[in-house]
Amino acid sequence: MLLTLTLLLFTSSLKNTLQDIDRLLPLQDEISARKEARIDSLRNCLAAGPRYEIYDQLFNEYLKWDSDSAYYYGNTKMALAREAADPVLINDAATDLARRHLISGMYHDALAAMKEIDYPAAARAGQLPEIDYVLLNTYRTLVSFTRDGVLLQEYREKEAQYLEACLETLPPSMWEYYNVYTQVLLGSRRYQEAQELVLGKLQEEGLTDEEKANLTYCMGNICEAWGKEDEAILYYAQSVRYDLLQPVRQGSSLRRLAQHCFERGDIKRAYKYILRSHSDATRCDAVIRLHEMAGLIPVIVQAHEKQERYWRIHLSALVLALSLLLGLLFIARRNLRRSNAHLKQANRLKDAYLGEFLAMFAEQMNSLERYRVSLRVAARSNDFNVLLDEIRSDAFVESEWNLLMEKFDKTFLGLFPDFVSQLNALLLPDRQVGQDLPAGSLNNQLRCYALIRLGITKSGRIATFLRLSSSTVYNFRNTLRASALCPRSDIEQKLATLGE
Repeated sequence: MLLTLTLLLFTSSLKNTLQDIDRLLPLQDEISARKEARIDSLRNCLAAGPRYEIYDQLFNEYLKWDSDSAYYYGNTKMALAREAADPVLINDAATDLARRHLISGMYHDALAAMKEIDYPAAARAGQLPEIDYVLLNTYRTLVSFTRDGVLLQEYREKEAQYLEACLETLPPSMWEYYNVYTQVLLGSRRYQEAQELVLGKLQEEGLTDEEKANLTYCMGNICEAWGKEDEAILYYAQSVRYDLLQPVRQGSSLRRLAQHCFERGDIKRAYKYILRSHSDATRCDAVIRLHEMAGLIPVIVQAHEKQERYWRIHLSALVLALSLLLGLLFIARRNLRRSNAHLKQANRLKDAYLGEFLAMFAEQMNSLERYRVSLRVAARSNDFNVLLDEIRSDAFVESEWNLLMEKFDKTFLGLFPDFVSQLNALLLPDRQVGQDLPAGSLNNQLRCYALIRLGITKSGRIATFLRLSSSTVYNFRNTLRASALCPRSDIEQKLATLGE
């Protein structure tokens, strides 16, 4: 029972976090505008004259946002530090330039910048923790990318040297402390210790979004190494949310989350997340991040294209099946109403409805052909950006689907004009449906009941046709039974006879 409750809470938390991310992504222009306003406010402070601390704040704002601007303010800091002949300021500026170069893949420039460090002055000013951490990351990255055996051994020795230095100098007040210790503990498979260490820090009050983003990313790494994939994806998702709130463009969390979504079969989210991660890394010139996702992007794009192609074929088949179904329905109703005095008029109307659906099917085929031709033209011209924009757009499928639903509503209500009122006559007064809908349209709940009226009773087929989950269709049918004036077991049988 306790395990079941834990799983439900976990699933709910992950679902809510992913929904937060999907909500925040379209708001990034607004969040970015607030960041730019904050940056403009800092720039206005320079009107009274150049101040090192203002340039330092501007550098930190830009570091994971715009590397060119970060480079400018880093150099400006260095110029002011040299002008003041202050070794502490020079150390600070050199470390910041190295951090910027590391993001852009300029590893040897990062090491060159660190040669400016005055270690006695750094020790007195308490700057050694940050300096050691930057050098550790630089050599750790060089180890990852170097293939030369001699250089690799040299870089590994340097990495070990600065790892030891970080373990001695980093204080627990810095989030970098937890990143370094996590790597050490994971190396010896002490997963429980690593988790307890980082969770203890996460429970502290007053943490910034940047600290939370980095600590939850550490937790994601711990859970992934431990084999707890479900918890890993939750922590990566939380890290992404904190990155979006800052906002930054250089984080790894979104790329890791995209990979996990892809592995779980959530292709749409994986596609959206990896493209956003690639766009952010490109704008920030984060070479390391671009390298990390280089092999993942084509795989996700190809899977997304395959899924979209499947839906286009499926949509065409559904249009054809619906057309045939309505044609058969038309024939059946025509034979049953031969004695009706208004037979000729009714037949003309039904002919029009059938013709409309056949015309829609022809239009659908033409739309698919035009879409295929546009992709082929883009591919032949090697215009990757145009091709990628076309592939990742959901507009085509959504528009065709909306058109199908609009045609279905119009045709069904043409055949059963009193369907909604007759259905509501079977329901309790406080359980009426569709009262606030525009004339001539249905919602998904009413479409579900309409398909049952047409003889499609299997929930799986209804869910496929309406692009809903089976649980949603199940809930619609349960709602109908719970709202019925008649016995619950009779309501669908009565529904199947409406309009006769």
